[in-house]
Amino acid sequence: MPGASKGGTAEFVDVLASANPELLAIFTGGLAWLDDAMKRTYKAAFLAAKPEEQTAMLDQIAYKRNETPELAAGIRFFVWARRMAVDGYYTSAAGIKEIGYMGNKGMKEFHVPQEAIDYAVRRSGLG
Repeated sequence: MPGASKGGTAEFVDVLASANPELLAIFTGGLAWLDDAMKRTYKAAFLAAKPEEQTAMLDQIAYKRNETPELAAGIRFFVWARRMAVDGYYTSAAGIKEIGYMGNKGMKEFHVPQEAIDYAVRRSGLG
């Protein structure tokens, strides 16, 4: 996602986790899992590991198709972290600007794009 750091994604996750014990447990538990997995595999905590080792570990947990009993917790954490990053970015000023959201404003006319109607009809089974 473009510019998650520009959107304040880390701060977004931090604020939510600091206000919600369940999210905090997911966040800290996931980071602890990542450090433990890195130490088992590369003999170094995540931040102390070489960039290519970090990338290799993230490549393993970034895809559900890689799931094994050893990686399952890391994959669940990565899914959660990815979703939090997307939520954080696309609710920030930078993310809102990127998608061109103009806010809830009065409109003289509103037209649903034909491709949106076509897609909805196809998905509904009516088309």
